[in-house]
Amino acid sequence: MLDRPGRLGPARARAAVSRHVESVLLADGDLTVEAWTVHHVASIAPWLEAGHEWKRWDAPYLPAPTHQQRAALVTALTADTWQRDPRSDRPMRLPVCLDGTAVGTLSWHWEDPVSGWARVGIVLHDPSGWGAGTGTRALRLWSAWLAAQPDVHRLDLATWGGHAAMLAVARRCGFTDEVRLTGARLVDGVRHDAVVMARPAQPT
Repeated sequence: MLDRPGRLGPARARAAVSRHVESVLLADGDLTVEAWTVHHVASIAPWLEAGHEWKRWDAPYLPAPTHQQRAALVTALTADTWQRDPRSDRPMRLPVCLDGTAVGTLSWHWEDPVSGWARVGIVLHDPSGWGAGTGTRALRLWSAWLAAQPDVHRLDLATWGGHAAMLAVARRCGFTDEVRLTGARLVDGVRHDAVVMARPAQPT
């Protein structure tokens, strides 16, 4: 996080603010989507350990990442602060920050780059960001930015029927239910629908 400008000389303060602005991709008041820093990685890394509440909701039907996978992700985020897609050069995984502190991540990937089909994802690891509209604000920024890209024709997300909060957030961001695969997800012995939701992107 930046020092307070008052603690710097005028020239250094202007340079610090400039560097900070250049690291921010999207912003909505105190919420920013920006390049990874060592501080952001340090904030998120502990939440990647097993046993945290967010994993009960983010694809709980998939196995938790192993220690080696978590370590590899931390190394990758530190080495490549923008996590750029080699095809489009756009960032693919960035932190959601509140007042400069990383509380979650936004991501996207190509399902089919030839047809322009992209899929988005969001995880708020830190529960301090839950229930206050943080997810809605972040996904709205991220999905609108992606939908405006000239090579993105289709934009969707995948979740499950038991994740009511994610379904509500997606709908507030312009996503509508498109596919429901009945009983396709098994969570704690209970079957739920697999859900794919989509929102408009660039016209063909």
